Amino acid sequence: MLTGELRNKVDSLWEIFWTGGLANPLDVIEQMTYLMFIHDLDANDNLRATFNSYLTASELNQGNLFAYIVPVTAYSESGSDWLEQVCSYISDNIDFVDKYLTENMPIIKFIRPMASFLIFLDCRELNLSQPELENLFIEKAGLALNTGTMFGPEGKGFMRMNIATSRATIKEALDRIKAAIE
Repeated sequence: MLTGELRNKVDSLWEIFWTGGLANPLDVIEQMTYLMFIHDLDANDNLRATFNSYLTASELNQGNLFAYIVPVTAYSESGSDWLEQVCSYISDNIDFVDKYLTENMPIIKFIRPMASFLIFLDCRELNLSQPELENLFIEKAGLALNTGTMFGPEGKGFMRMNIATSRATIKEALDRIKAAIE
């Protein structure tokens, strides 16, 4: 059941609709979509839990100041050179991980991202249970990566790694993984 501030927002939206306060049809569609979504979340605790789980697993529930400023700046005219350089650097980091794994740890594969700086390391050939895999990364390698199971049971055997950092940091992380599995 909707309560508090959220309930007040929904009530005020309904009031605007019924008094004709929204003249732009796109505004009405946007607001109606929002209301239907909120209604569904309110009516279905399982859907709400699933949605919150998705937000948490995707780390969309915890933005910081830079999470809002950087995209606006990057996609402005003045940020286009910076964005191009960052995208190129991240692409080179992906190639670096690919080469490192192929040459040093062929037992671990990775899923090449299409539009992200997050890669999934496919560790299934290590034949470890998920708790053993997490122990390998956390305790033995000393790394704080996201577990694949954060995204559902299909993520078993995977670890998610952020490669939007310096190449030296990525190499150190991969060296630690290598030492942990040897």
